[in-house]
Parts: sequence; C-alpha cells; structure tokens
Amino acid sequence: MKLREWMFMNELNQTQTAKLLETNRSYFSEILNGKIRVSKKFAKRVEKMTKGKVTAISMRNGSALKHQKSKKTLLKNTLSLI
Repeated sequence: MKLREWMFMNELNQTQTAKLLETNRSYFSEILNGKIRVSKKFAKRVEKMTKGKVTAISMRNGSALKHQKSKKTLLKNTLSLI
C-alpha cells in the first residue's frame, strides 16, 4: 500500500500525517511528491505508524524511483534550454 492510500483510508491530510510522524509539513510534502529521498529512519517511522501497511522498503524504493525521474526531467529541461 502507498502512503497516500493509507492517508486517504484513515482520513488524514498531509499536515495531520506530518504531525503523527513528528516532522514538518513542508518536508513531508517533498517526500510525498518524490522531490527528496526518504531516509531509512523516516521510512521505518512510517512503517511503525501504519502498523506495517506501508513498508519501509516500499517507501525507500518508490522514493528512489521518483527522485531519479525528477533528476532526469530536470536535466532534460535544462539541456533543452541550451
């Protein structure tokens, strides 16, 4: 299960979820949008908070893929300006 799905099922918004994870909303938003990689420590906190419904491994894998795509898109956009 993805974290957004878990949030929806539990009727939580980003601010509420960030508070449960003891982090600030802007950092949490960047994680949800794949702008930054998820640390092992944070992924484990998510897994604990969701009682295993969202695994640390899925958080780390999904984050890495999104992060790579965003880096490639940025590079592509930058090169198109040259």
